[in-house]
Amino acid sequence: MVCPVAICLVEDDKQLLLVLKTLLGKEKAFNIIGAYDCPVKALNEVCWEKVDVLLTDLDLPELSGVEVIRAACTANPELLAMAYTVCENKQMVYAAIQAGAFGYILKSSPVSEMRDAIRELINGGSPMSPGIARLVLCDFRVEHAQQALSEELSEREVVVLRLIAKGLLYKEVSDELAVSTHTVHTFLKRIYVKLHVHSRRAAVRVARQTGQLEES
Repeated sequence: MVCPVAICLVEDDKQLLLVLKTLLGKEKAFNIIGAYDCPVKALNEVCWEKVDVLLTDLDLPELSGVEVIRAACTANPELLAMAYTVCENKQMVYAAIQAGAFGYILKSSPVSEMRDAIRELINGGSPMSPGIARLVLCDFRVEHAQQALSEELSEREVVVLRLIAKGLLYKEVSDELAVSTHTVHTFLKRIYVKLHVHSRRAAVRVARQTGQLEES
């Protein structure tokens, strides 16, 4: 006999938490072993080694859902975590994924879809609301297109960018290389053109992504 999927819910909206607990609890294949409106209490009380799926909001009091996901996945590396939130912020999406989330569902989706999302998660999928999937794919496409367009930096340009990456000011870079600040500006302009960027931070990021700025 197959054991029910052990699910823990973390949601500070008590009414929504009750809806999720009631809806998912009707499924014979699911076993709701915890439903918390306080993330700190969830982390302290749950035996995470016994949990198969964590479904958590991200905008929580005291601790963020990202922190909950990270802590729970650290306690149980086999845990399948999924964000259930209103947040469509790109940084938050990636933060949740980096913390260990395998799914990202928006609260604008019908609550009934959570059943299918959990089944998909258990069966090896990574359920995402269409808007989140498009955001991730578009960002991936833009980033890789940017990398493909990038030209090779000269050795001198790499040296300048490496100093910039360390946080040196233009004057400090010019002193380090014994050149004028105007020359430093000229190098940076060339770097921006080659990497198709408009800021020092973006230049450093793209140069690292394309393997042209290895850590020294």
